[in-house]
Amino acid sequence: MKNKSLVIILPLIALLCSCQKPTSATSAATSASPSASASVTSEKVSDSVSPSASPSASASASASASASASTSVAVDYGTVEVPLKHVLVGYTRPVTPVFSIPEKAETLTYESDDLGIVEVSAAGVLKGIKVGTTTVTATSEHFHTTFSVVVDADSRFAGQVTSLETGYKKAAYAETGRTLFMGDSFFDTGSFWTNFYTQYYGNYNTWSMGISATTAQNWYYYAQRLIVPFAPDNIVIHIGTNDLNDDKCRGSECYQRLELLFNELHENLPNSHIYYFGIEPSVAFAANYESAKISNTSSKAYATKNSAYFTYLDSPSEFEKSDGTADASLLRSDGLHPLLTTYGIYVDLLKPVLTMTSTEKPDAKIPWQALNATDSSFLSVSSDTKTLTVDGTKASNCTNDRIFYCKKEATAYVGNILVTGNFKATSKNLANYFGEIYAGPSQKAWSDGTCFQLVYFFDGTTGTANDWQANNTAVAIETGVNDNFDFKLAALNGSVYFQYKDKAWIKKTLTKDLMYSFSSEGIGLSISNLAVSTDDTAIAAAVQGA
Repeated sequence: MKNKSLVIILPLIALLCSCQKPTSATSAATSASPSASASVTSEKVSDSVSPSASPSASASASASASASASTSVAVDYGTVEVPLKHVLVGYTRPVTPVFSIPEKAETLTYESDDLGIVEVSAAGVLKGIKVGTTTVTATSEHFHTTFSVVVDADSRFAGQVTSLETGYKKAAYAETGRTLFMGDSFFDTGSFWTNFYTQYYGNYNTWSMGISATTAQNWYYYAQRLIVPFAPDNIVIHIGTNDLNDDKCRGSECYQRLELLFNELHENLPNSHIYYFGIEPSVAFAANYESAKISNTSSKAYATKNSAYFTYLDSPSEFEKSDGTADASLLRSDGLHPLLTTYGIYVDLLKPVLTMTSTEKPDAKIPWQALNATDSSFLSVSSDTKTLTVDGTKASNCTNDRIFYCKKEATAYVGNILVTGNFKATSKNLANYFGEIYAGPSQKAWSDGTCFQLVYFFDGTTGTANDWQANNTAVAIETGVNDNFDFKLAALNGSVYFQYKDKAWIKKTLTKDLMYSFSSEGIGLSISNLAVSTDDTAIAAAVQGA
């Protein structure tokens, strides 16, 4: 009985001895796999993976398993790059890492070398703190890279952004049903689309944030202050012209900027619908229209793909002649911007696809406020809106500081008007000083025949009321004037009328689209008993017989 047991046990021992652990070569391959901090900035990352050895009852099978175990299989994780290298002070921008093998992408964590220059969130959103350059490190289990971030100041358009932001907040439009226009000079209501409110959208919950000379790249930032916080139902955009003409982008580069802007707007405002006007042909930059067509074609494709929230409006074809070149008859003398009468094209294209929300028609009495004051202390208006104080003692140049425009719905009023009141010089800071009542086509027109200027001038001895004409010619209305007089200013369908005290009206023929202001240099002004009307019947009655 004992002998039989021994015979059974011996074969079992032999079988067990033929099953071996993985060889030392297998262990070495496993330990050679990369650590979690492997660099990927310029070289590929791979992990070594060893196949398991299969048990075998034969010596030859065991040898084969041993040889197989010594061979490792590399896992290629690829590389990662971070193209973003720029952000503005006070604005944010997300990091957009690009993985060479997208399916191997990993969540990166970020760390800024200098939090005083740029902050970075755990999600990789950069915020510019102050001007400078610093390094940001990005890491994950299999990636490690660094990239430089340059933080710049927004010195060129900061004033316009602040003015539009402040003006819209003060206007206090209803929070529902908002439509915001945004973009470049084509939508700049102070310089180009000056009848935006008076002829088209004054009675709607609509506002234009257009800033001349801006690009899609600028608006990636400015939308953070001028669009996103107000959560409009509709966003109407004209942008891209300056990316091509000023920044010299190719068509594909221009569209890349636009796509980044479109995506950012939608990500932050998923319930807003975007309407985009394409880049039109021009006479001034005719050679760039082929690039514009490339960008426009891509924008159309974007609209097709994202029609639920994005609409492309084909304004370019409206500005083309049959030969595909720009129709100069629709453009101003600069060969680029639309004539004021041409803006109906944009309105007509938008009307069938966008229904705007109406607002109550404003009262004919209009308060006087600063259009683009960089210093709010320049202006104070009493609660009854009948008195305006102009602190011109701070002004060193009347033209540059001519900021007190009649505003309708917080935007510079352009159109027919009747203004009456009393003009009084108050505090004086210079021996030679003057105060001005102005009507003109822009903020800074001066003595060029396009504007009307009543200038009260004091030379240290005598005060004179002057009709300031072209070529800096002053025609005296009255000399020996004290610092206090009544006035009337009227504009009706292109004719401007001014009455000093009770003297005869002065009449001039100018453009229909005028702005109105008071300004001074070296003195303070108090404009009291103000009455402002935009009713054509009242204006006509006031100037009857003039």
